[in-house]
Amino acid sequence: MSKLLLLGAALLLVLVMVGCGAGGSPTGLENTAPAITAAGVAPAVVPPIVDGRLFGQWVTIMAKLNGAETSVKAVMGWDKSYDYVLMKFNANGTASRDAYLTGSLDSTAPGSWTAASGSGTMAWNGNPPAPFTYATSGKTLVLTFTGGGNTRQITCAKVGALTERDPKMAGVWRLTGTSLDGVNAPPSSLYKSGATAFVMNLRANGGGSQMLLKQRQVIPAETQAVTWITGGGVFSRGVGNQKLGLYLAQGGSLILWVREQGQTRKLIFKPYGAVGDHSASFLGSWKLAGVKADGTNFSAATYFHWEVGTTHMTTEFLPGGTMIATDLSATNAITGQSVNGWYTSGSTLHLLTDNADAPDQSFATNFTGTAVKLTESHLGHTYVLTFNPVL
Repeated sequence: MSKLLLLGAALLLVLVMVGCGAGGSPTGLENTAPAITAAGVAPAVVPPIVDGRLFGQWVTIMAKLNGAETSVKAVMGWDKSYDYVLMKFNANGTASRDAYLTGSLDSTAPGSWTAASGSGTMAWNGNPPAPFTYATSGKTLVLTFTGGGNTRQITCAKVGALTERDPKMAGVWRLTGTSLDGVNAPPSSLYKSGATAFVMNLRANGGGSQMLLKQRQVIPAETQAVTWITGGGVFSRGVGNQKLGLYLAQGGSLILWVREQGQTRKLIFKPYGAVGDHSASFLGSWKLAGVKADGTNFSAATYFHWEVGTTHMTTEFLPGGTMIATDLSATNAITGQSVNGWYTSGSTLHLLTDNADAPDQSFATNFTGTAVKLTESHLGHTYVLTFNPVL
């Protein structure tokens, strides 16, 4: 048996839009009286042409230039690598754009906009309107600008309450690829403390953890708790616009886009668990009740090679083939943890407890009442491990 898991990552950029006020009167007060024509009739007020799907605030997350992911700064022509830019599109055709740097508002710009049937215009700081096309899906907005032989694209996440937990995002995931502003980097670029894997466990209830592993052993100092929630292609890892990101869960992969120190970090994950059948009988948490060798009580500390101070252990079998083993002290402090793979074939349980893809432990299983007994033959001895469910 062995120990537990991890997650990791980075985050976002933002744009905002606010309305321009009407021209000031000589007294400095806004003149709201309608103009009167020669015939004594006030002309009809023509409302702006706007698409209600764009109303609200949007955070800029990622960018593409001619179809390739790149820097938001480069695509938008900004002079700074903002943490995020927040755009707000109002129903009256006004807009605002706020840029945040090192956690604080750095600049703001008033603007105006129009939009209908997938195309529109936007203008900032009194500059001429720039045409764009757009597409919405769930809580994401893609803005496309063309000119000079180039196609520039910005994808934004809508600011607002997220209320879902996409079941396709729940699970245990291992980082297999990453990039920063479109430039690929090996997963090891995010490793620390001699780690060999970056793992995150996203539980269906919105909790979880991110971990760095050395082989399959959890590095305690590089483990942290996380929360997550989703909605319409957008996810959040906490409170605040800078915690928003984009995600795509399909084809057995999970891809995240987050803002990280003024850049866009793309993270590609694959399922961590072992491939194969996973008997539902094992799902859940189990506590070791005892170990026997050749029919005689045997030291669990010796069998499992526990660290000093360990008095008991639990195992958690998760859907998808991940098993987390946790060693604990008398006060339930974690003394060791590993994240392993598991699958079943008939009544045999196979465990992947090292960094190989082949099982290095196989047990005959026997469910008796609520307990399960795991039997292994090793070096001429027969070991029986008894586990009871954690209630």
